[in-house]
Amino acid sequence: MVRRPSILVTRLPRPHAVDLVLFFGVGALLYALLALAPVELKRASPSVTIDLRPTALPGYTWLSFLRMVSAYVLSLLFTVVVGYAAARNRTAERVLVPLLDILQSIPVLSFLPAVLLAMIAIFPRETLGLELGSILLIFTGMVWNMAFSFYHSVLTIPGDLIDASRVMRLNWWRRLTTLELPPTVIGLVWNSMISWAGGWFFLMASESFTLVNRSFTLPGLGSYLAVASSQGDIRAVMWGLATLVLVIVALDQIVWRPLIVWSQRFKIELAEDPQPPRSWFLDTIRRSSVLPVIRHAIAGPAAEAIANLSDRVRMRALPRIPFGPRLLATALALPALVLIGSIFIGSAALIRMMVRVSAQEWGQIAVGAVATSVHVAIALLIALGWTVPAGVFIGLHPRAARVVQPLAQIAASIPATALFPILLLVLVRVGGGLTVASILLMLLGTQW
Repeated sequence: MVRRPSILVTRLPRPHAVDLVLFFGVGALLYALLALAPVELKRASPSVTIDLRPTALPGYTWLSFLRMVSAYVLSLLFTVVVGYAAARNRTAERVLVPLLDILQSIPVLSFLPAVLLAMIAIFPRETLGLELGSILLIFTGMVWNMAFSFYHSVLTIPGDLIDASRVMRLNWWRRLTTLELPPTVIGLVWNSMISWAGGWFFLMASESFTLVNRSFTLPGLGSYLAVASSQGDIRAVMWGLATLVLVIVALDQIVWRPLIVWSQRFKIELAEDPQPPRSWFLDTIRRSSVLPVIRHAIAGPAAEAIANLSDRVRMRALPRIPFGPRLLATALALPALVLIGSIFIGSAALIRMMVRVSAQEWGQIAVGAVATSVHVAIALLIALGWTVPAGVFIGLHPRAARVVQPLAQIAASIPATALFPILLLVLVRVGGGLTVASILLMLLGTQW
C-alpha cells in the first residue's frame, strides 16, 4: 500500500545568494546610518522651545496642517505615478509591488534615521532640512494604502474597455482622464481619509524626535502634544487633543464628506442607492453662481487645451540600441562592483560591532523581543475580537456607517502617545502597569 504524503508537510524555500546580499546589504546600510549619525547631527539646527499656552495652538496647528497638506500632495503624486506604472507595465509590477509591500510593513519611526540624516546632509545648518524630513516622515505614514488602492483600481478596469480605447486611438491623456482615473476615485477618497488619520496619528513622531541622544523639535501641534506629554502637563494635553479633534471634525465636514458625496458619481451600479450620502457644505457650494462660471470659463477650456495638446504631441520612436547580454553586463559591471564593495565593507564593520555585544546582552535582547512579540499578539487578538463584528455590522447598516465613520476617523487620528500620561494615571488608580499600558497603546494603533 502506497502511503500518501501529508498535505501538512511543506518544503521550505532554499536560500539563494540574493537573500544573503539583501541581508548583508540592509545590515551595511544600518551600520552606515549609525556611524554617520553623530557626525551629521552635530551640524543640525537646535530644537525650538514649545510654548504650552493655549494661545499658541492656532499657529502650531496651522504649521502642522501645512506639513500634512504637503505630505498628502507628495503622496498623491507618488500614488498616481507609481500605481499606474505598476498596473500597466509587467516589469514595473514585478519590482514595485513587492517593494511597496515591504515599505508599508516598515514602521514610520524606522524611516526616521535615514530620512533625517539625508535631509540634514543635503541642507546642513538649515531648518529646511528638518522641515522636509518631517514632511517625508508624514508621507511614509500616508502613501502606501493610497498607492495600493490606486493600483488595484486600475487593474479592475475591463480589458474590453482598454481595447476599445486603443481602437478609438485615444492618447494617453484622454485614456487616463476618461477611462482609468474615474474608477479609482472612490477608493482613493476613502484611502485618503485613512491616510490623513495615519498622518495625524504619527504627527508627534514627525515633529518631535530624538536620534543619537539629541532632540529635534519643529513648532507644530504634534510637538506641542509631545512636549506636554513628556512633561506630564495633562491640561496642555487636553487642550492639544481638543484642538486636534476640532480640526479633524472641520476637515471631515468641509473636505472629506463633500468628496465622498462627489465621488458617488463614479459609482457603477444597476440600482440606485435609496439613502445616498449627503453633505451640507457641498449643497451650499452647488448653490454658488461663481463656480459654474469658473468651470465653463477656466477649468473646461484648460482641460480641453491639455487634451488637444496631447493629441498633437506624438512620441517619436527612439533609435534601436543593440542592448544584448554583453552590453548589459558591461554597463552593470562598475555599479555592481561598487555596490558589492560597499556591502562588504559595511558588513565587516557591522560584524565587528556586533561581536562586542556580550552573551548576557544578547540574552536580554532575545527576552525583550519575545516579550514585545507577545504584547503585539495580545493587542492584535483584542483588536480582532471587536473590530470584525463591528465592521460587519457597520457594513450591513449604511445608517450606522454614516454615524460611526466620522467618529472612527476622529478616534483613529488621535496619537496614542499623547494619551500615555492619561492611561498611566488611570492604570495607577485602577490597577495595572506598564505592560497593560503598552498593550493598550498598541491597541490604539492597530484596531482602526
